[in-house]
Amino acid sequence: MSLKNGLIVIGVSTALSILMPLAIYIINFRGSPISLYPSDWASFGQYMGGVVGPLISTINLAVIIYIAIVVYHMETNRERQMGAALARPLASLSLGDYENDIF
Repeated sequence: MSLKNGLIVIGVSTALSILMPLAIYIINFRGSPISLYPSDWASFGQYMGGVVGPLISTINLAVIIYIAIVVYHMETNRERQMGAALARPLASLSLGDYENDIF
């Protein structure tokens, strides 16, 4: 997976993890009027924090693993290129076969 595709997957999963619990809450309580009591809003905040928090933590763990894989591949490519560059000779001497030449 390329870096751009990985970022798209991460962004979409983050957006869904925030929007899905909110949508489920709205679907379940759509007929209820908006509450005027702070305790009801506190319960809603606890619900959102309790559901979204672990989802975001799981996504963060996936992001860290993805970054580790990308860095590993980048380092492997860099080491391969450095190994090829170090395998080249720094200088070369051209020696000719002048056995039949008279000076």
